[in-house]
Amino acid sequence: MDRILKVAKRLKTFTLEDIVMYTGLDMEIVKEFLESSENIKALDDKFEYIETMQFEDKFKMIDKNIPSKNSEITLIDVCEEFLKIKYQTL
Repeated sequence: MDRILKVAKRLKTFTLEDIVMYTGLDMEIVKEFLESSENIKALDDKFEYIETMQFEDKFKMIDKNIPSKNSEITLIDVCEEFLKIKYQTL
């Protein structure tokens, strides 16, 4: 089914027949996959590929010279720690 997603991603907006033509798969298999896929949105007689972005909301900063207090700290905490170190070296 990776072939279907690959073709859909390139076409962005497409019909069921477009996917069948480009992949060479059976129409029923393609139809079932398109209807159940999270990345595909059905429009009137067409389909549209929706990119789902995945991201982490926390950053991990690892520095061998600084003993780690908590590996899941916010970006602001990282910046404050960096400025403290920078200020001490000046």
